[in-house]
Amino acid sequence: MIIRKYREVLLMLHGKPLHPGRATGKVHWYVETAPVGTAKPIPQNPDWHWERLNDAIKQAEVAWQALSDTLAHADTSVSNDILQAQIAMAKDIDVMAQAKQAIYEKGKAGDEAYTDAMLAFVAWFEKMEEGQFKQRAQDIKDVLQRVLTHYHGFNQKTPVFHENTVLMASDLHPGVLLDLMQPRCVAVVLEQGSLNSHTAIVSQQLGIPVIMQVTHLHTAFPSGSYVDVDGDTGCVCKAVARQDGATYNQKRPSIESLESGHANLPCTVAVNVMGVNDITTFKASGAPAIGLFRTEFLNDVTRGGQVAAYQPFFALGVPIIVRLFDYGADKSAPHTEQANPPSQLGLRGLRWLRDHPSVMNTQLHALYEAAGGKILNIEFPMVRTPEEYAWGVSMAKKLLKTRQARNLPRPKHVNFGPLIEVPSAAWAFERYADACDFVAIGTNDLHQYFFAVDRYDPQLSALYDVLDSSFLGLIKKVIDTANQRAIPVTICGQMAADPLSAWLLSGLGTVTLSVPPTVYKKLCAHLSRLNGSSDALDLRARLLASTESAPRQIKLDALRKVVAEHA
Repeated sequence: MIIRKYREVLLMLHGKPLHPGRATGKVHWYVETAPVGTAKPIPQNPDWHWERLNDAIKQAEVAWQALSDTLAHADTSVSNDILQAQIAMAKDIDVMAQAKQAIYEKGKAGDEAYTDAMLAFVAWFEKMEEGQFKQRAQDIKDVLQRVLTHYHGFNQKTPVFHENTVLMASDLHPGVLLDLMQPRCVAVVLEQGSLNSHTAIVSQQLGIPVIMQVTHLHTAFPSGSYVDVDGDTGCVCKAVARQDGATYNQKRPSIESLESGHANLPCTVAVNVMGVNDITTFKASGAPAIGLFRTEFLNDVTRGGQVAAYQPFFALGVPIIVRLFDYGADKSAPHTEQANPPSQLGLRGLRWLRDHPSVMNTQLHALYEAAGGKILNIEFPMVRTPEEYAWGVSMAKKLLKTRQARNLPRPKHVNFGPLIEVPSAAWAFERYADACDFVAIGTNDLHQYFFAVDRYDPQLSALYDVLDSSFLGLIKKVIDTANQRAIPVTICGQMAADPLSAWLLSGLGTVTLSVPPTVYKKLCAHLSRLNGSSDALDLRARLLASTESAPRQIKLDALRKVVAEHA
């Protein structure tokens, strides 16, 4: 899959905090290059291979010992012990005996013989269920990699950080992590990593913020970008402004809103807005992003009126998802006549826009002008099929090319995504997911269409069960498809704002909830407390895994009680 360069819909990610503290710096992605074999002819003499293997182990031992000596003068005794253990592993008697036998009796090269012997031990440890044995397998792989590096004469240069740097990687072995430590390294963030691994143990002794298990990290923050890292909450977000050497508290980072009871959130929470009057409430909420701009509530829908309404929001410098006019049903368009009585199944959303192309073109021109030089995220409402979504994207791109040809103001980049409110769009999402820069899920309409229950009919209110396992399964299907492709997911509607359903949604995958600004702080505080409760975490996992009605209802009642206790 092609990762789009400007996918900046959501600029806050969450992981598992390992060491507290806050820092701001420039991202450096470390990618360990695998050692390659020498291009020179390899002698057939087994003595040569045996001697070369022993020399490689000695060189690795010298490097480890030098690092160990450095750590011996610091308060890093655990890290030093790990290095000493790796030295012992490299020249393990059984490993060396197997390697020697393979060289002299089977005619294998030294690197191949050593690799086979070490991987045999890796396989043995990986069969163990206990975590400490699985960690030993990772340590052996680390040792093997470093010995092979010396065997092949491969020298990966250690980067030099000239400014405050946030080190990011998919994962790092403890030895590599210690090699990379420099005064200018102010934080470490990893996509993977076990919280009980030796890398985690070493990380906790570095005295800088460390976060692990941050999914989609590389997609959101490539090398060269500037980020704020909060080791207290496990949050990583785009730095508000580049200020080389500035500390977290010297700026107004978007993570700041998570303090005062909002730390340790299970997911990102954004807010909904409807017009210029909401700027004040948005700022007061402290939310990091606008997850839904409901443009159908604008009064002045002329081109100039729309530009005036959009520009103040783009000036805020936060990620904004703008939904195109979602007219139809209960929302009528200004200055237009409705030919038929309003219907939830009638002309609405994207099909309404398709029937009124001039209205759609006017709105797109206004958005392109208002977002000049910024990133614009356009959401298509009520998408029904992949073909319908493709039509909307093609129309928007065609208009954008026209503005480019005429050198008119336009965004730095435009992301497109569907608002999934129709079951058919949810079930078919896998077919058009690769054409999406983000995806949003509107739970209100999706539920009423999924169960054929009019959400406005009070006689059917008892049937409006958003926590039904089949409905949650449909949402999870979309989230899983998106998460597999690193596509940001936003969820809006009443479910996102309700603590119980929001807590369940946060357990379905990597998502952002978009809620009214008036409930933002209260919901964040509630979710934060739930995320710190072992009972809430356990009940959520058990409930989401349960499908049978009676047992599931028992778990749901228990979870309701826990959620109420943490209100």
